Amino acid sequence: MEFFRSFFEPFIWLRWLGSGIIGAALSIALSWIISRIRIIKRKFLVVIVGIFIFLGITFVCLIIMYLLMHKVVYFENFEKGFGRFEKSPFVKITDQAINGKYSLKLQSEASSFAYRGVMTNSEELFRKNHNYSVSFKYKVIERAYFTKSDDPEQKLSHFYLNIHTDPTKEKEYHSPKGASIQWNGEPGSEGTARVSFKADAHDLCLHFGIIGKGTTLIDHVKVVEIQK
Repeated sequence: MEFFRSFFEPFIWLRWLGSGIIGAALSIALSWIISRIRIIKRKFLVVIVGIFIFLGITFVCLIIMYLLMHKVVYFENFEKGFGRFEKSPFVKITDQAINGKYSLKLQSEASSFAYRGVMTNSEELFRKNHNYSVSFKYKVIERAYFTKSDDPEQKLSHFYLNIHTDPTKEKEYHSPKGASIQWNGEPGSEGTARVSFKADAHDLCLHFGIIGKGTTLIDHVKVVEIQK
């Protein structure tokens, strides 16, 4: 099964073409049936109805193809706990939620340059040489900063998501190109962040963290495999 999947992946454009052909064939067939059983007597109305049927069926086929090409491989809203995320002294599940009842709360009391964070386990989350998109929602509770206002590294304080190989398995772990993002802001600021990248290893982890002191909420973490 994996062989056939990998064989057809370079020919994604054929799938889109096929969905269009299927939509056109079905619309022509339905238009012909309508004209034959004389549901609509005027020919120009048959043509108009046929056009709408064509557009509708083609649109549905394209949506189906989009869903097939964008496979959600992991989703976490923290409603039932940490999920794949490993427990850490710097995180907890809180009812101070962005959406739903609970969110992940990431907090650090570090007074200077220091990494504090939480990672997922790397088991069967990414496949090497496949394309992925990772998105999540965040809300800043306390902006990331260093307690000393005159600290020359003050501008380096931030929250981050870094996707990298499992540090428990590799002495020198690395991150694929484009697989990281940073954010910060005033208390109450929120948004949705997304990164897209090609996995160059199978043991990649999601690593949320803070440099400096600060607090942020994280929710709706989604990993999508994209076939290009």
